Amino acid sequence: YLAESLARLGMVKRCPTHDSGPLEMLLETGVRVMTRSAEDPKTLAGEAPRAVLLVEAAQLPEEAYLRCEGRVAEARGWILLSGTFEGSRGYFVDLWKAGQGGAEGVASFSLPTWSNLALFPAGRDDPEIKRLEGVYPSTMFMERCGAVPCPPASLVFPEFGREHVKECPFEANKPVELWVDPGWNGAYAVVVVQEHEGAIYQIDEIYAQHVTATDVIEMA
Repeated sequence: YLAESLARLGMVKRCPTHDSGPLEMLLETGVRVMTRSAEDPKTLAGEAPRAVLLVEAAQLPEEAYLRCEGRVAEARGWILLSGTFEGSRGYFVDLWKAGQGGAEGVASFSLPTWSNLALFPAGRDDPEIKRLEGVYPSTMFMERCGAVPCPPASLVFPEFGREHVKECPFEANKPVELWVDPGWNGAYAVVVVQEHEGAIYQIDEIYAQHVTATDVIEMA
């Protein structure tokens, strides 16, 4: 898409003729545009780009995003993240919320499916949009079509987000509690917590499968 748009502007000097593997395009201005895979974030090295586009960002590991932040630092560059929210959890949603809240250096925008009037001329009232609204569960429709983060309805506390997680040092002079969620096939979980200024902090955890209570007691 980028190559097609820039070609219409007469800006492309050299463009790749294949569409698989790493690609590189050279513009008349001398700017190079390259593709990289984020499957292994460790490979995102060796360049100091002026800009990075993270496509389908919610499907990429947070480590890939953080590495890109490090790569653009040298050139004081910027990063554009795009894509659907994909479950409405993780760093991509956190960044979107930060932009909505006016965080410095972050801007975020939602583009619902029906804003594409070339494909859906009637906008929100387009028959195809209405059909999808009837087919999708409400939260899925709002996430995938409405571009609004909607945590899965199956979450016990859907309002809980990473903004509620903060670091707190372990305090040896304070009591420690064990919170237990016993299980067998799925998981047997034990978290070690401390209370600090009215908040609960997780210090450690045990998470195991196919174990008995006696096994977990020994681990603890």
